[in-house]
Amino acid sequence: MARVLCVALPWFRTERLTRSLDAPQEPELAVVLRHSNTLIITGVNKPAWRAGVRDGMTLAQGRALFPKLEVAYQDDEREGATLESLAAFAYSFTPDVRMWRPNVLLLDITGCERLHGSEEALMGKVATGLQRLGFSSHLAIADNATAALTLAMVSEAAVTLPGHGDEVFNDIPLQALRLEDRTERELGDLGVTRIGQLLALPSNTLPHRFGDDVVTRIRQLRGELVEDFEAWKPVQHIRERLDFTGPTNRFTSLLFMIRQGANFLAERLDAAASGARRLEARFVCTDGDDLVFALDTARPTADAKGLATLLTSRFEKLDTGERWFEAFELIAPSHEPMQTQQRDLFAPEGGVTSSDFLGLLDELTGRLGKQAVARAVLTDNPHPRHSFRYVPFQSPETEDERQPIPGRPPHIDRSQYVAIPCDLNELPAWWGTVPAVGDCPRSRNTQDEESGIEQPSKLHPAVASHHSLKDKDSPELPGQSLQVVAGPERLTIDEPTDLFTVEAPDGSRHWVSFTPGQWWVPRPLAEYRNEFRALAERGVTHAQAAVIEDAPAYAELVCVSNFSFLRGASTAEQLFKTAAEIGLHALAITDLHTFAGIVRAHVMAKQHGLKLLVGTRIPLVDGPDVCLYAMTRKGYGHLCRLLTLGKRRTEKGKCELYLRDLTEFSADVQAVILHAEAAPPGTLEVLKEIYAERLSFAVSRHFEAFDDQNAQAVLELCEQHGVRATAVNDVHWHEEEQKFLQDIQTCIREGVTIDEAAGALFQNGERRLKRASEMAALFPDRPELLQRSVQIADSCTFSLDELRYEYPDEVVPPGMSMQVYLEQETWAGAERRYPHGVPDKVRDVLKQELELIQDLDYAAYFLTVYDIVKKARQEDILCQGRGSAANSCVCFCLGVTSVDPMKVNLVFERFISRERNEPPDIDIDFEHERREEVLQYIYKKYGRERTGITATTITYRSRSLVRDIGKAMGLSLDQVDRLSKNIQWWDDEKQLGKLLADAGLDPADARVRRTMEAMGYLAGYPRHLSQHVGGFVITKGRLDELVPIENAAMEDRTVIEWNKDDIDALGILKIDCLSLGMLTACHKAFDLIDKAGGAAMDFVSVFGSDPGGKGETDEAKAIYGMLHKADAIGTFQVESRAQLSMLPRLKPCEFYDLVIEVAIVRPGPIQGGMVHPYLRRRNGEEPVEYPYEPLRPVLEKTYGVPLFQEQAMQIAVVAGGYTPGEADQLRRDMGSWRRTGSMEKHRARLAEGMIARGISADYAERIFQQISGFGEYGFP
Repeated sequence: MARVLCVALPWFRTERLTRSLDAPQEPELAVVLRHSNTLIITGVNKPAWRAGVRDGMTLAQGRALFPKLEVAYQDDEREGATLESLAAFAYSFTPDVRMWRPNVLLLDITGCERLHGSEEALMGKVATGLQRLGFSSHLAIADNATAALTLAMVSEAAVTLPGHGDEVFNDIPLQALRLEDRTERELGDLGVTRIGQLLALPSNTLPHRFGDDVVTRIRQLRGELVEDFEAWKPVQHIRERLDFTGPTNRFTSLLFMIRQGANFLAERLDAAASGARRLEARFVCTDGDDLVFALDTARPTADAKGLATLLTSRFEKLDTGERWFEAFELIAPSHEPMQTQQRDLFAPEGGVTSSDFLGLLDELTGRLGKQAVARAVLTDNPHPRHSFRYVPFQSPETEDERQPIPGRPPHIDRSQYVAIPCDLNELPAWWGTVPAVGDCPRSRNTQDEESGIEQPSKLHPAVASHHSLKDKDSPELPGQSLQVVAGPERLTIDEPTDLFTVEAPDGSRHWVSFTPGQWWVPRPLAEYRNEFRALAERGVTHAQAAVIEDAPAYAELVCVSNFSFLRGASTAEQLFKTAAEIGLHALAITDLHTFAGIVRAHVMAKQHGLKLLVGTRIPLVDGPDVCLYAMTRKGYGHLCRLLTLGKRRTEKGKCELYLRDLTEFSADVQAVILHAEAAPPGTLEVLKEIYAERLSFAVSRHFEAFDDQNAQAVLELCEQHGVRATAVNDVHWHEEEQKFLQDIQTCIREGVTIDEAAGALFQNGERRLKRASEMAALFPDRPELLQRSVQIADSCTFSLDELRYEYPDEVVPPGMSMQVYLEQETWAGAERRYPHGVPDKVRDVLKQELELIQDLDYAAYFLTVYDIVKKARQEDILCQGRGSAANSCVCFCLGVTSVDPMKVNLVFERFISRERNEPPDIDIDFEHERREEVLQYIYKKYGRERTGITATTITYRSRSLVRDIGKAMGLSLDQVDRLSKNIQWWDDEKQLGKLLADAGLDPADARVRRTMEAMGYLAGYPRHLSQHVGGFVITKGRLDELVPIENAAMEDRTVIEWNKDDIDALGILKIDCLSLGMLTACHKAFDLIDKAGGAAMDFVSVFGSDPGGKGETDEAKAIYGMLHKADAIGTFQVESRAQLSMLPRLKPCEFYDLVIEVAIVRPGPIQGGMVHPYLRRRNGEEPVEYPYEPLRPVLEKTYGVPLFQEQAMQIAVVAGGYTPGEADQLRRDMGSWRRTGSMEKHRARLAEGMIARGISADYAERIFQQISGFGEYGFP
């Protein structure tokens, strides 16, 4: 009966690293493997296990249990080599050894107990040998491999009797049977947790419930089926020796012996049905100075001619000197079974097979050398720069044959530190090395005498304070130990190189780098220098590291924001925040043929103290892509006119420009040509003529195919055309995490799913903002490329601040200034508004407002609005000013508004603020059917070259988010529909799983989760520009020199590229000429009343029918009675379902009640908890309280409950100590606090002011929460 010994190594992954630690205590260690963007623990040592760390945890979970957990990356290649070495050790006990990777050996020991006395004695010898080699083991002997493996997984030593039955497995946990996770869960749900319970189930029902795999594993456990394990066999060398008839040194004779040896060796290989993977050749010399060389093959081969060709090619490069040879030996130390391939089955007539290709690679390697023929292999590191590495195409050379690097220590092993003295000006010719923390470098000369297995050299863990430095590797620091004084640090979270600062006993300090799991490859010294320089700039190497003063400067010249619609993955705020943090000299925004996002970039650049280069990227129809930058105000105007030209000649959202268009608008403009190597013939010469010394060619490196070739081609073009080159990184996101979002945007733009978009996506995440040192590392031998970027940035002095105060002059009577004329018309209007005399209070307010208008130079603005309103009334077009303009007495007197701000206690600073220093924003409603007449009057008066409608930025909201992202992620239409109906991007992440499940979607589905993640990123991002409903910009000069203009979707309409926020940020005039259908209805009603013989009516007479708006007339009482019953269908402002519900509860009795009715049904008051207190106090169910008596005039009309933004501003002034201008900034922060978090800065300020005035802290906090609620649309 067969007997199998299973050797399970439970701590294999960590003991392979730590089995010969020279440390007082073994550190807590885990081996990790990257899965997607997460590090998963795949192995732990005993101390880590005792700390609660387990396989399958994420690294974050493990470090949450034990923060000092040390980490090494899983290395399948080395683990496999170690397991095979242990298999060679096991081969000394039995000729039949099998492996179950990564940590199990299976030995067929049938009959072997006779050689060792007993099975127990044999098992003890194996355990002792493994312990001596540094490995703990679990051993079990059973009748078959599956049974032995099952026992070994739960027992340190188990021997079953031959012919054992199922009873030996009764109490073993089900996990030892290695079933699928899903099957284990289903069995567990049935209460089956032990193997014995599973074996007791009726076998005929198992396949139907759990599949055939369960039955197969049970039969393997019982020995009815044989589980297939990987067999291990020792390598057998095939050798051939040819003795010469006499010593010779004739070259032709030696070549003949090579061919003969190849023929004989091929026969031996053919007889063994094997092919050589490695050949070692030796010419035996008479004086003992043998000539030895070796080569690897790309595939197993037994072709005599091919072997002879490879050997001959290698031999012809060797120098035989004066030596005489007496024999030739040829060995195949590595060979594999041959796989024959019939040419006719795999290639057409005259075609080639893979065998022909591999043969060609062998020949190229023989002629060019191993390093010249390489292949790319993937690594576990997700960082694009380190996600792959090039290795020789053939098998790696043995360590004995690695050639020492000239001028550097020989035998530099894998995974080692490289120490560099901190003084970069006095670098040695080579670098010393320190053994790495994460792996076990092996000593070639150290072997266990009994087992023959290579032993690891001494390894010191990361937590140890000293690192041994081998004398032979570092004669500059003989026999010294290095103290780690700082580190490890990394340039970025995905950068795989750990950086340390170490100190030797003599006081000298060194920088040390270590890349886990990578072959040591000589890198340019400048690359290390720049990495450490980058760390020094960030200050992360602490006081111990030298600070580099000569760090390079760099300006990023090519960068798109999210206003390169569906191309840029980062906002201007993200870009400038990151650019400032990494110390860029300047940052250009070069959105694709647009200035739509440049104002936001300007604001963010000022906020973060970084210079903005105003630019744009233009793909020429007949030329290359060119980035253009405004050097001066004149250059900016040229760029605006150029973009306008390209946009007006094509459809909305596109731009069509040709080389010839650049000539007229080239003055004061810098130009950088992208991908000059791919430019159509003759175009570069034309561009050189246009821009002369202001032309540069861009050079970039993104670790993509043909990077070096393209860069070299551009540099050659620079020399050919006399043009300077500049480094750029073509930035599309501020950090690598945004790459996924850019991929989604690309899919949306191209109309494909993520599965179909491979060719359209960027290959890696390198198009991020990089610090100067990182860019210098990309061009270590070309510092002038970075210098040129700074020169271009310094030559561009233009700022958007230069665009202020370009208001049009208004026509005024001769001899009058615009301010004098405005004052004259205002006082005349005041006499009309107050026929019984202008009250002193009104007179004082008018003087104050007119003085502020004069100080801020807004007279022209008010006269423009006045003229438009006057023209509308002359044409009998009903109009009415609204919004913040209602706060102005000047607007009331000019007839722009019909509400006396003195009667309703409105705050003028909400309209104009000296502190804000921004133009007021006046909205005018016109009759819907006649607004076009007003618009045409504006066009006619000011000219189309000076007027234009502002844009509206259409951003991603819930439904568009789900629709576009869901399609891009490849979700079905049904899934997209369910997501859009049930999920919002702002939903609480804790509730998201339940919401997804309620929508019939699987929360664990990767596509659904990624869709939700992308929604969170893309929410609020601009999708495209649209036309504003009526916002007009009127300029003093040419409008198309202020901002580019494009065609609107409507015929004969043009739109500027900026929206109202951009206009406000630059202080540029805008007048909103809006249309309101209710005004049309009112005008028609007035006309019908007039035709029916009634009294002539307008808004003034309507208000006059209810003096003071008190609802005291019979007519008014009847109307309010209808409102009490919610009989308001079709009534403007109070016909919504929420308003109809509120009317019977609030019971409005006068006009001000209607104002409150409209204001209170808003998200702000509702979420601020203001509705119910107001209703209770209004109905007398709760007393009205004022915690601070000066607040009574502010809150009296709303029963002590703030309902309006004006009240919030007045509270800040009266109780919080704010100035009126500061209160207006509070109002602005209310509207943006959810987006920017800007309200938080007011919390402490308000609390301090209120407490200082005797208001309780609780009430202060409650007021703050209520004011914050106005961020959700509190009524003005």
